[in-house]
This record gives sequence, structure tokens and C-alpha cells, in this order.
Amino acid sequence: MTALLIVLAVATSVLAALSLGLPSLVSTLLAGYLAFVANLALVTWALSPFDAVTRNGLLGAEVILLAATGATWWLRGKPVVSLADARAALRAVACDPVTLAFLGLVCAALAYELVLALVVPANNWDSLTYHLSRAAAWKQAGGVHWIANAPTARMNEFQPLAEQEILFFFVAAGSGALYALPQYLAELAVLVAVYGASRRLGFDQRAAACSAALLATFGAFALQSTTAQNDLVAAALPVIAACFLLGGGPVEAVLAGAALGVGLGVKLTTVLTWPVLAWLVWIGCRRAALRVIAGGVAAFLAVGV
Repeated sequence: MTALLIVLAVATSVLAALSLGLPSLVSTLLAGYLAFVANLALVTWALSPFDAVTRNGLLGAEVILLAATGATWWLRGKPVVSLADARAALRAVACDPVTLAFLGLVCAALAYELVLALVVPANNWDSLTYHLSRAAAWKQAGGVHWIANAPTARMNEFQPLAEQEILFFFVAAGSGALYALPQYLAELAVLVAVYGASRRLGFDQRAAACSAALLATFGAFALQSTTAQNDLVAAALPVIAACFLLGGGPVEAVLAGAALGVGLGVKLTTVLTWPVLAWLVWIGCRRAALRVIAGGVAAFLAVGV
């Protein structure tokens, strides 16, 4: 059941991203991540009033979402994404042994982080006193509810979306074994977005890949990826929005707004990035501002709220 629920959520997100017909693999991957985060938040939010955030409840919700996204993908002509850019990037990196060695070391570090995320119990103060405890209380209640007599106000007052992801994995796994996956996946999303943004700023494949890889070596960034905190989840969404805005397409502008709207449900400090993103809109296509606003309002009302 654990694997089935996760596969259903991933498949729904992939089909949703493919249905958009985005022009690049990077945009499609980021749209898929955004759809995945929204999916987990939406199903746990929608099922909570019925105390139905259980394995059977999640299974029913994911089957419905998969059917809807599958039908949408089919009706849109079963679009797929081109891998030409990915192959060109691999060829460019493979031509430079130094870059190849550096990226190999970073990939090994990411693999090690995944092992830590899967086998090491949570051991930092923030995770144990707030992030995991609120998700555990929600699992016990069958949904996201006010926690009576909470030992800290943060369990009720702070934005819940990252912990809703943890709740999904708690219920899917029947244990806390997958508690760090939201942060780890957010780390990967940030790296993809940094690569995509670098390419759209005019850097070549090797420089873009090295910039993303260098970020992966930053201590605070790497250490957060194996915790139940929400900082990487929060950081991923504005970075994804920036990458979409640099793409310049109308659909990407809406997705940029959606990322910002969802980000409000993770952490209010994501608002601090908005002036920079507004500047990107200003120097790019100011007509995209309405699309960004529309995407942000829609995503906030549907998920971030």
C-alpha cells in the first residue's frame, strides 16, 4: 500500500505536468514537483473534515485524481517532453572530466543524504518539538485539525503545508520512516530550478550544472535535506517561480504564480522573495503579471489557504 499510494501521487503529478505541454524537460520536472506538493496538500486538506486521512481515504482520492489527470493528458493528445536538451547537457558535461568528477561527487553526496533520510531517526530540536509532533497528532486524528492542549503554539499557528506532506507519508508508510522525503525532494527541486534559471540567464550547460552542484554542497542546504523541517520546501517554491518567470511563456507565468501561492501555505517568509520576483516580471514581460497574479490567487485558494 505504501508504494502504491506514492506511485499514484507521482503518476498523477507526472501526467498533470505533461498535460501542460511545456517546452523543456526542466519546466516539466518543476511543474511535476509543484503538482506533487499541491496533490499531497490538497488530498490531506480535503479529507480532513471527514477524518478520512487514512490509507483507504488517500487511495480513493489518488485514484480519482489520477483518472482526472489521465483523461486530461489523453484529451490533450498525450503530449510528451523532448529530451534533446537533456542529451545535449549530458554531452557537454561528459566532455569535461573535471566537471564530470565534481558532479559525480555531488551525486554521491545526494545518494548518501537519501540513505540518511530513510534510515536515521529524526534527531534535531525543531523537527521533534514541532514539525513531526503536529503531523503525528493529525495522523492520530485522521486529518488536519486544531490540536488541543498543544505544548507549543507553533503546532497550531504556523503554516501547515510542509507538515501535510509529512502527514501523507506517515499515513502511506504506516510509520515515520519517510518523514524526511518532503525536504529531500525539495532539495532536488531547488537544484533543477537553479540549473534551469542559470540556463535561461544565458549560461552554458556546464556552468549551469556546476552552479546547481555547488549549491548542493552548502552545509545548511545539505543538512536540512535529512530533517522534518520546512525550510527547503519553502525555499523551493520561490526558486521554481523564478525559473518559470525567466522562461517567459504564458503557462510558465501562471505556474510561477501558483508556486508563490502554494509557498504561502508553507512559510510566510517566502513573501520576502516577492520583490525580486516582481523585478523579474518587470524586466521580462510585464503582461505576464496578470497571469502570475491569477496563478497565485488560484493556488492559494485551492491549496495554500
